[in-house]
This record gives sequence, structure tokens and C-alpha cells, in this order.
Amino acid sequence: MQHLGFDVYADLHRWSVSERGKFWSEVIEHLGVVFSKNPNEVLDLGNGVKDPRWLPGAEFNCVDSCFTANERG
Repeated sequence: MQHLGFDVYADLHRWSVSERGKFWSEVIEHLGVVFSKNPNEVLDLGNGVKDPRWLPGAEFNCVDSCFTANERG
């Protein structure tokens, strides 16, 4: 919350719901997720909110993120 400039949880929640792509982009960065191929975008709502596409174009192996976590700090 502090990193994003929120002092009140309700404000963070409101932002996370209204700006889903930005919120999850921040979460992915904070967690240090490593992609072998970066996504075209975090969230594609081109087919509407009932059919979201998360991380289209991404290639990911969770082992890459797990074993490089200590290297990132």
C-alpha cells in the first residue's frame, strides 16, 4: 500500500478494482515474476469483463521466478 501511495485499504481496493491491469502489473513486479517472453499486456478486456485474457503472449516457467528470487534482493 505504501509503495503505491495508499494509506487506507479501502482506497487501495477501489483502485485495484477500477485499474485491474495496473494493479496486477504492480503485483507481478513486486513478486519478481520472470517471464521468458513478456506479455503483450497484463489484462486484455477486448472480449469484455466476462471473458478476460490475462497476460496474453506471455511465456512463463515458475521455476525461473523461484530460483532467481534471492538474486533480485
